[in-house]
Amino acid sequence: MFSIVHSVWLNELRARQIRSHGNMQWSEKPVETVADARGCSPETHTLHQQIISSVERLPDAQRSVMLLVAVEGLSSREAATVLDVPIDTVMSRLVPARLTIGESLGMPTAEPAHPRTSP
Repeated sequence: MFSIVHSVWLNELRARQIRSHGNMQWSEKPVETVADARGCSPETHTLHQQIISSVERLPDAQRSVMLLVAVEGLSSREAATVLDVPIDTVMSRLVPARLTIGESLGMPTAEPAHPRTSP
């Protein structure tokens, strides 16, 4: 149990260090541009629920990468540093996570840019 807590704490310290290198200053004032969740339409609320459900169904490794990149706004390199994995690992988790979420929302998958033709 201690090693888990220790790992989580180290990851948090790394994330704070990465975020502190940004040029924006944190303000405790409420941001007026944030949309009020209570004011969203039923369609928007349903879409939000579908997205949350899709993310919850992802494997843990894909979910943590997806949340760091999409929600926390970290770059792939920063996420790799936080998770202490190579950047290739982050990319190999991020791509299928995005595809899975897109498919669960009924979005068409992208076709290859240059389809192979048989000789």
